Amino acid sequence: MATYLYITPTSEHPPGVTASLVMGNVLRIMQLCTDPADIDDKLEAFMDRLCSRGHQHSTLLPLFEKAIINATNYLSKSEASKLAVKTLKAEAARRTVYLHVPFMSDNPSSAFIQRCWRDCVAEPVGLPPLNCMQNIEENEVEIDRMIIAYHRSQNLGNLLSYRKIAQRTGPKVSSYL
Repeated sequence: MATYLYITPTSEHPPGVTASLVMGNVLRIMQLCTDPADIDDKLEAFMDRLCSRGHQHSTLLPLFEKAIINATNYLSKSEASKLAVKTLKAEAARRTVYLHVPFMSDNPSSAFIQRCWRDCVAEPVGLPPLNCMQNIEENEVEIDRMIIAYHRSQNLGNLLSYRKIAQRTGPKVSSYL
């Protein structure tokens, strides 16, 4: 409810963070509220808070529409179908390689990196796909896709946290202040 805690549209977060924030909070609101009027009120308040942080209503509206459809579909599924989806996702995750990189707005986009991966590694022209090849031990290479996993760069809090300072040798930090 504290609007200053919501990220601004100009922050250096990866591009999917705002969409994930909307998707997750819409699902949470729809799971916790039973009265449709309460759901509408909470969704409107959430939209207003994001707009007060500088997000544009026109860019948020499609995210909210998609999030409501996803949440409605998810909540209408039976527990058996949810378990089946989790099993399929677990198998897909086992066949996925993750590229962990720090997010910087000047770096190549994840779409460009994915295209390079697909064209040069996963499905090179004139060669068999990666998941149809065998490794040196003649086992199938069980990699179907790559996910770009962004993480933020370290900030001063990470570098100067009490735990890290306590482990350092030499003069105390307070001697420099």
